[in-house]
Amino acid sequence: MICYFLLEEHGRHILKIFAMVSRVEVNIHNELPDFRLIVVFLWRQDHSFDSDGDSYNPACRNWTWLHMHSRELTNESFEVEQSEQNPLIYVIRSDNENLSDRVAYFLATETNGKIRAENDKWDIPDRLANRLGKEFSLEFAMERVLNSCIRNSTLENPYPCRHR
Repeated sequence: MICYFLLEEHGRHILKIFAMVSRVEVNIHNELPDFRLIVVFLWRQDHSFDSDGDSYNPACRNWTWLHMHSRELTNESFEVEQSEQNPLIYVIRSDNENLSDRVAYFLATETNGKIRAENDKWDIPDRLANRLGKEFSLEFAMERVLNSCIRNSTLENPYPCRHR
């Protein structure tokens, strides 16, 4: 899948092309997290990123599509999309296999979901723990998410970090 995005960087419009080659499916069992927690998990809370999707409110938990890429790191972009065949299945695509595995791990963990394994059966997210990349600390990522003020976001208060 090839994705095209018109982005603004330093006051200029730039067309970026992403070839999403890695694909992971997650079967969710609970409501999705605030999409900003994905940033906290992957990078850190104050990481600079661009995103697009169908969340009508940043704290929305029923989004069905999300594209995100880092402004700080190269080769760090991904897309999450709800399956047309089954609304409980979300497909994660990226040209960075470690990144798609990280997003899948996070979404499956947050929603008490499962990951589709190579044998086409559903498996626990821990199956991906060794595929997240050598430079990625799962322990620190989970700690960042657990302690993030974004976890307290609601539709009525989508920016809980401002009041700390």
